[in-house]
Amino acid sequence: MTENGIQALRPVDRETLKSKVSRVLREAIQTGQLKPDQRLVEEEISHQLGVSRVPVREAIADLEQDGLVVRELGRGARVANPSKTDVEEIYGLRLALELFALRIAFEKIKGQHLHTFQQLVKAMSVCVEEDISQLMEVDLTFHETICKIAGNQKLLDTWRSQVSQLRMLLTLSGSQNYDIRNMVKGHEQILVAFRDHDLEAALSLLERHICTSRDRLLIGMHGRNE
Repeated sequence: MTENGIQALRPVDRETLKSKVSRVLREAIQTGQLKPDQRLVEEEISHQLGVSRVPVREAIADLEQDGLVVRELGRGARVANPSKTDVEEIYGLRLALELFALRIAFEKIKGQHLHTFQQLVKAMSVCVEEDISQLMEVDLTFHETICKIAGNQKLLDTWRSQVSQLRMLLTLSGSQNYDIRNMVKGHEQILVAFRDHDLEAALSLLERHICTSRDRLLIGMHGRNE
């Protein structure tokens, strides 16, 4: 109770509000609702979301840390527009992390893990023709699972730190740049290598899958710039 007999009110959690704004903006970028190079005007966003400019400013700063937003002196913030170099660097790091993770994880992959991978491949097959964004999430979950099994928290944290940028790259590629059936087939082949305890095959297939994804992104970017 306060001195006036009014029950004390719980303070508003500004961090929660910032997180909500960050989630909304992140989803808008990843789904293409906010386009590459589109300016992010704090006043407009705060008006649309019904919040003050403070959590909007903080959310934009978070997205800048994730590489989804860039800020230029005198021009404000805008949605990032990844370059060819960005794609090559992000995928180069992803490839190194996942191959390292697989080498550590391979001997730890047991029956329950194989079941999880099988369910993920099945989920990919179901959403092939209907929902590209869902397919992307299942794909990333497959790869995250490998990193989790490795049991190296620093490795997992580093991989996760790249996911926001990776999601945006995949979103920007567009459904026309997905060879969806071959992508599902590629994961099925990786799963077979797991079951056969064939590490070299698994490493080769994983590298091929990641490099193919990178190359399709680069082709898609070239098409947009023509």
